[in-house]
Amino acid sequence: MFTGIVAEIGTVRHTGPNASGLRLEIASSGVAQDLGVDASVNVAGACLTVVERDTHGFAVDVVAETLSRTTLGRAIRGTRVNLEAAATPTTRRQSSSAAMRRAAARRACASPCRRASPATS
Repeated sequence: MFTGIVAEIGTVRHTGPNASGLRLEIASSGVAQDLGVDASVNVAGACLTVVERDTHGFAVDVVAETLSRTTLGRAIRGTRVNLEAAATPTTRRQSSSAAMRRAAARRACASPCRRASPATS
Protein backbone atom coordinates (compact mmCIF):
# COMPACT_ATOMS: atom_id res chain seq x y z
CA MET A 1 0.00 0.00 0.00
CA PHE A 2 1.18 3.52 -0.77
CA THR A 3 0.15 6.92 0.55
CA GLY A 4 0.51 8.77 -2.75
CA ILE A 5 3.00 11.18 -1.19
CA VAL A 6 6.17 11.38 -3.28
CA ALA A 7 9.12 10.97 -0.92
CA GLU A 8 11.92 11.67 -3.38
CA ILE A 9 12.73 12.28 -7.03
CA GLY A 10 15.08 9.55 -8.21
CA THR A 11 17.10 9.40 -11.42
CA VAL A 12 17.33 6.44 -13.78
CA ARG A 13 21.02 5.60 -13.94
CA HIS A 14 20.80 2.56 -16.25
CA THR A 15 18.24 0.63 -18.29
CA GLY A 16 18.67 -2.74 -19.87
CA PRO A 17 16.47 -5.45 -21.36
CA ASN A 18 16.00 -8.67 -19.40
CA ALA A 19 13.89 -11.83 -19.65
CA SER A 20 10.83 -10.19 -18.07
CA GLY A 21 11.01 -6.84 -19.86
CA LEU A 22 13.36 -4.13 -18.62
CA ARG A 23 15.67 -3.65 -15.65
CA LEU A 24 15.83 -0.10 -14.30
CA GLU A 25 18.60 1.01 -11.97
CA ILE A 26 17.53 4.10 -10.05
CA ALA A 27 19.73 6.49 -8.10
CA SER A 28 18.17 7.36 -4.76
CA SER A 29 19.64 8.76 -1.57
CA GLY A 30 16.55 8.77 0.65
CA VAL A 31 13.98 6.14 -0.28
CA ALA A 32 16.64 3.52 -1.04
CA GLN A 33 17.94 3.64 2.52
CA ASP A 34 14.75 1.97 3.76
CA LEU A 35 14.52 -0.62 0.98
CA GLY A 36 15.76 -4.17 0.85
CA VAL A 37 15.59 -6.82 -1.85
CA ASP A 38 11.93 -7.90 -2.31
CA ALA A 39 10.61 -4.61 -0.88
CA SER A 40 7.81 -2.81 -2.70
CA VAL A 41 8.53 0.63 -4.11
CA ASN A 42 6.40 3.01 -6.15
CA VAL A 43 8.34 4.25 -9.18
CA ALA A 44 6.55 6.84 -11.31
CA GLY A 45 3.20 5.52 -10.11
CA ALA A 46 3.91 1.83 -10.65
CA CYS A 47 4.32 -0.61 -7.76
CA LEU A 48 7.54 -2.56 -8.36
CA THR A 49 9.73 -4.98 -6.41
CA VAL A 50 13.36 -4.22 -5.56
CA VAL A 51 15.63 -6.89 -7.07
CA GLU A 52 18.99 -5.31 -6.17
CA ARG A 53 20.16 -2.58 -3.85
CA ASP A 54 23.46 -0.76 -3.35
CA THR A 55 24.66 2.37 -1.58
CA HIS A 56 23.59 4.59 -4.50
CA GLY A 57 20.10 3.25 -5.18
CA PHE A 58 18.24 0.16 -6.27
CA ALA A 59 17.14 -1.88 -9.29
CA VAL A 60 13.69 -3.10 -10.32
CA ASP A 61 12.48 -5.33 -13.13
CA VAL A 62 9.57 -3.92 -15.12
CA VAL A 63 7.39 -6.45 -16.98
CA ALA A 64 6.06 -5.88 -20.49
CA GLU A 65 2.51 -5.06 -19.33
CA THR A 66 3.79 -2.30 -17.01
CA LEU A 67 6.06 -0.97 -19.74
CA SER A 68 3.11 -0.69 -22.13
CA ARG A 69 0.79 1.02 -19.62
CA THR A 70 3.16 3.49 -17.93
CA THR A 71 5.82 6.01 -18.86
CA LEU A 72 8.51 3.62 -17.62
CA GLY A 73 8.72 2.12 -21.12
CA ARG A 74 10.24 5.43 -22.27
CA ALA A 75 12.68 5.80 -19.39
CA ILE A 76 16.30 6.38 -20.33
CA ARG A 77 19.42 7.27 -18.38
CA GLY A 78 18.77 10.59 -16.63
CA THR A 79 14.98 10.29 -16.54
CA ARG A 80 13.65 11.63 -13.24
CA VAL A 81 11.03 9.48 -11.50
CA ASN A 82 8.86 9.96 -8.44
CA LEU A 83 9.67 7.50 -5.65
CA GLU A 84 7.73 6.31 -2.64
CA ALA A 85 8.39 3.39 -0.31
CA ALA A 86 5.49 1.18 0.74
CA ALA A 87 3.42 2.37 3.67
CA THR A 88 3.96 0.89 7.13
CA PRO A 89 1.77 1.05 10.26
CA THR A 90 3.69 4.18 11.34
CA THR A 91 3.63 5.92 7.94
CA ARG A 92 0.40 7.80 8.62
CA ARG A 93 1.75 9.32 11.82
CA GLN A 94 5.08 10.18 10.21
CA SER A 95 3.54 11.74 7.09
CA SER A 96 1.02 13.67 9.20
CA SER A 97 3.79 15.06 11.41
CA ALA A 98 5.88 16.00 8.39
CA ALA A 99 2.90 17.66 6.72
CA MET A 100 2.17 19.66 9.88
CA ARG A 101 5.81 20.83 10.06
CA ARG A 102 5.75 21.90 6.39
CA ALA A 103 2.48 23.78 6.86
CA ALA A 104 3.84 25.55 9.95
CA ALA A 105 6.98 26.53 8.05
CA ARG A 106 4.89 27.96 5.19
CA ARG A 107 2.76 29.96 7.64
CA ALA A 108 5.85 31.27 9.44
CA CYS A 109 7.39 32.35 6.14
CA ALA A 110 4.22 33.80 4.60
CA SER A 111 4.19 37.24 6.26
CA PRO A 112 7.92 38.06 6.20
CA CYS A 113 8.29 36.69 2.67
CA ARG A 114 5.44 38.85 1.38
CA ARG A 115 6.82 41.98 3.03
CA ALA A 116 10.25 41.38 1.53
CA SER A 117 8.90 40.90 -1.98
CA PRO A 118 9.48 43.92 -4.29
CA ALA A 119 6.14 43.24 -6.00
CA THR A 120 4.20 44.02 -2.81
CA SER A 121 6.14 47.03 -1.57
